[in-house]
Amino acid sequence: MGVIKKELKLIGGKGEKKVNVLFDTGASFSLIRRSIAEEIASISPLGRRLRFLLGDGKKVLVSREAVSIQIEMKRCLVTDHAIVMDSLAEDFILGASSMQFYQIKLDPEKEDFTIDRERTKLQLV
Repeated sequence: MGVIKKELKLIGGKGEKKVNVLFDTGASFSLIRRSIAEEIASISPLGRRLRFLLGDGKKVLVSREAVSIQIEMKRCLVTDHAIVMDSLAEDFILGASSMQFYQIKLDPEKEDFTIDRERTKLQLV
């Protein structure tokens, strides 16, 4: 069993870039490293700061900004809202809220994932 990381293309309003994406069921929201966010997207301020408690229960990361991006995965285009972080160990962390919405299922044994293609289709009702 292993950590699931994949090289995927992030697409923003200013460009696109292939980055390493960590699929993290322990992260509430998706997070993006500032240098990548600045390169591909327009960063928007949040109304209030967000505080994220790390797994050690002590260290806190704070952000006041976010980006809207798209991610190409398994021939699907996923739209996500990612919190911009100044210091992040990974290029991009795909959080649990996005995985739940798109019904992304992780397979730790194969170090792979599946995605429900129906969830990526736009529907106007």
